[in-house]
Amino acid sequence: MRSLVLSVGLVLCLWTVDTTATEPITMTALAPFLLVGFVALKAGVLLSGGYGIGKRSVDNLEDYEKINQQQNLFLSTVTNLDPNGCILKFLCNLETKPMETLTQEEAMLAHIFTQNNTNKDSLTPYSAAFVYAAEMGYQSKDAASCDKLFSQCTLDEQQLRSLFGRSWNCDQ
Repeated sequence: MRSLVLSVGLVLCLWTVDTTATEPITMTALAPFLLVGFVALKAGVLLSGGYGIGKRSVDNLEDYEKINQQQNLFLSTVTNLDPNGCILKFLCNLETKPMETLTQEEAMLAHIFTQNNTNKDSLTPYSAAFVYAAEMGYQSKDAASCDKLFSQCTLDEQQLRSLFGRSWNCDQ
């Protein structure tokens, strides 16, 4: 039931973004997929409650495993919707910036994937790429390094921020 509600919400959110955009998205043919990917990532962020990957305050193992399965589903969806690594590039770029220059939503996203907020024992094939992207940005503090590392993504930082902003605010 929960996944049905999330799926319907995702479709409605994308419809809202598409019908309320004030400027056309002409960046690439990937823009619709990235919007869906960012919305799925938003759902994963909200599901995590702002904690890092694998960090939960749960009372039993069954709840913990259910939460991890849901996180893995969202991260897998994001990865499949973004074969060029644009969301990873965005996450890497966020980590190159001083925290005070990020929007609240960007800071929340960056916080979830930082190494010191991630339980290394709970890294999965689904979360490892996101944690790696964040760590590379944090270590380099250089957006050009992110551009080089994720060179398959042809969108620049401003385009990615714009898409992220649209996807995050689609309910407003």
